[in-house]
Amino acid sequence: MSRRISLLLIAAIALAPAWAHAAKNKTTQTAPAPPKTDTIKVKQAPLKIEIKLPGVFEATKTTEVSFKAKAAASLTVLKAVAHGTIVSKGDILVTPDLKKFDEALKAKQYADLSADLAFRQAEAEYEQLKAATPLKLAAAARSAKAAQENLAYFKKDQPLRKKATIEAYQSAADRLAYIKEELRQLKKMYEADDLTDATEEIVLRRTQDSVRRSELAEKQAKAALDAALATNLARQATGMILAAQAATTADKDAKILLPMALEKAKLGIEAARRARKKAIKALADFKADRDAMTIKAPAAGVVYYGRCTKGKWASTGLDAKLAPKGKLLAKEVFMTIVDPKTLMVRVSVTEKDFGLLTAGSTGKAIATAYPGRKLNVTLDKFATIPTAGGQFNAQLAMPAGHGPVVAGMTCNVTLTAYENAKAITVPVSAISNEAGDDCVYVKLAGKKTKRPVVLGKTHAGKVEIVKGLTAGEIVYRKASK
Repeated sequence: MSRRISLLLIAAIALAPAWAHAAKNKTTQTAPAPPKTDTIKVKQAPLKIEIKLPGVFEATKTTEVSFKAKAAASLTVLKAVAHGTIVSKGDILVTPDLKKFDEALKAKQYADLSADLAFRQAEAEYEQLKAATPLKLAAAARSAKAAQENLAYFKKDQPLRKKATIEAYQSAADRLAYIKEELRQLKKMYEADDLTDATEEIVLRRTQDSVRRSELAEKQAKAALDAALATNLARQATGMILAAQAATTADKDAKILLPMALEKAKLGIEAARRARKKAIKALADFKADRDAMTIKAPAAGVVYYGRCTKGKWASTGLDAKLAPKGKLLAKEVFMTIVDPKTLMVRVSVTEKDFGLLTAGSTGKAIATAYPGRKLNVTLDKFATIPTAGGQFNAQLAMPAGHGPVVAGMTCNVTLTAYENAKAITVPVSAISNEAGDDCVYVKLAGKKTKRPVVLGKTHAGKVEIVKGLTAGEIVYRKASK
């Protein structure tokens, strides 16, 4: 008997899991859903609409850092503080390598000296030209007047010149005739004597030489007369006319060009003055840039490489630029000083959820790095114009005391867009819009009756009825007459 009981107990123990599994399946098996009816009974129940959004923590107080140059295009880095460094206002962020810049600065100093010399030279040349111009104008006028007077005198004197040339020839011819006659008389006289002494021979020879020279002089005078009558007098007249014309033209040119040259010199002074001012400013800007190259923290906080634009940090390539011998471009934002004490959350809302946004809506933000920490957030402001991607930027305010969360961390936000603890809702299919009015059909005394309603929020296939229905009324699921 005891053996039989033992076998039964063993069998019962072996079958116990199977019985338990069968019992569990029986108890957990879902009962078939009851068939839907054409109507539903309106109930009052809580309605809560939440929007789940990815977000990023962003500092509310940031100060961008750049090389605010006036003239320099870039600076060469000697050393820079590391990303994440905590700094106080006035701490050195970037120490520059000034070797090449100082060479350029020296060139600017030479350019400044050269511009100063050019300016002073232009002034001196102008003053000299200013003093010389009246003298040159007077000289040109005198030359023109003298040339005209010479031409007039030449024209008046030309007949006398011609007559004098003829007389010069005639004088030579007469002299030759006189000498020849004298020679003839001497010969006649000497031939009458039987003897001729030495003195007479000398006189005779001298007279013969005079004849020879007079013949040559007469030929020269004849040639001069022929040349004068043929060309020389005409050439002299032409030369005098041309000289008078040239002097007159030079006088006219002087009256036009010399004042223009003086004005040009005056403008040259202005140009040199502007160049001088430009050189002075360029040198001053370069000196200011040299001082500005030692970049100091404009505020206290944490150093972030790059700049933040709507929660996104752009820092590509800055590690290399901020390394020794790296180059930072003028006006390039390469660091941002972040105040870690106050943060906000920036989110992008899709167009589907945009209509649910209401300023002041509250929610929770859970940092990706700290999933067990929930932070209270409040919808502070949001854009009403979408970005290129069809998203709407929104900012969520946070109270102080956010713990280890820092700017740049990501999070997940659950925002309560709407909440009504005693909402009356119906299926979307129960709503009908007829002639521009929203309505539902209620069951009254067994009849289908049209009822105007005022709609509220729509969520999860249901529509909130703000006005027109009360709890307990029967509404048809599908709106139709």
